Amino acid sequence: SWVPLLSQETHSYSTGFLLSLFPMVGLLLILDFLNAFTWLRAYPNLTTVLQGIGVLMVVTGGVWAAFQQNLTRLFGYAVIIESGFALLAISLRNQPGLEVFSAALLPRAVGLGLWAMALTLLRQHVPPDFEGIGGILRRFPLISLAVTVSSLSIVGMPLLAGFPMRLVLLEQLGQRSLTLVLWCLLGSAGLLVSNLRALAAMARSDSQNWSVEENWQQMAFLGGGILIVILIGILPRWFLPDIMNILLAFQRLP
Repeated sequence: SWVPLLSQETHSYSTGFLLSLFPMVGLLLILDFLNAFTWLRAYPNLTTVLQGIGVLMVVTGGVWAAFQQNLTRLFGYAVIIESGFALLAISLRNQPGLEVFSAALLPRAVGLGLWAMALTLLRQHVPPDFEGIGGILRRFPLISLAVTVSSLSIVGMPLLAGFPMRLVLLEQLGQRSLTLVLWCLLGSAGLLVSNLRALAAMARSDSQNWSVEENWQQMAFLGGGILIVILIGILPRWFLPDIMNILLAFQRLP
């Protein structure tokens, strides 16, 4: 519960950095413990525990996100869902699962980073709740597009950065339990519903006039981030194989 509160009360840049780095370090520490201790790898209920925690994070994060009215809190729930999917990848305890975990680090960092940057710029002009963002699509089109693209990437929408690894993960989970996949889809659907509500709020306006109020530096950074998210989704083999070399540090894992 502290993650959405932190994202709402603190600066979005700081929150984005912390919530991108802290869970990633924690997950890598889990892999390090599994790599170092044979008794832990041999624990018979390890897979069940990891899957249970991962599904709980995905489902609760998605359900709570579906009823959110604030973009900064929604960002926090997205971090919870992403961390849950990472735990599910580790719980597979096979080579495809580890590859999904490592390859997803880049889309996760890019998506959350772009979202945090867009929220920071947005909060300089309007409150980040659904009432405050009404009509900003006509005033800040690139900020609105960055929020939408990055959040949909976290959901795992096709042609965006989060889609390739999310698809592989669901396929691997489906080989073990269809129930797990259905729960994961429920959590993702909750986040998707909230993102679509946010997009509808941003597009809602009584004015018919369009203006671009971002400066050229903001447009360059936001446009570059959006482009990278799309390129990773379309051409994952250009970006993801190199980051999987992180698995070389965990030679004892499957």
